[in-house]
Amino acid sequence: MKHFPIFLKVESKRICIVGNGSDAVAKARLVSKSEALIEIYAPRPSADLLHYLSEHQDDARILWQKRDFI
Repeated sequence: MKHFPIFLKVESKRICIVGNGSDAVAKARLVSKSEALIEIYAPRPSADLLHYLSEHQDDARILWQKRDFI
């Protein structure tokens, strides 16, 4: 199996996206359609991720952590 579909109740839950690049941006775009709180961990964000973050800088649900996920 290459993909694992999963359904979770994410309202008011925290979802962490670790990494950067187009995969992280795709995940962030998908998750931002939910009511979850989003933390993105990327010490050296790609241009794509920086663009996404700048588009959503007024969204209080999205927090960028400029560090590795520990």
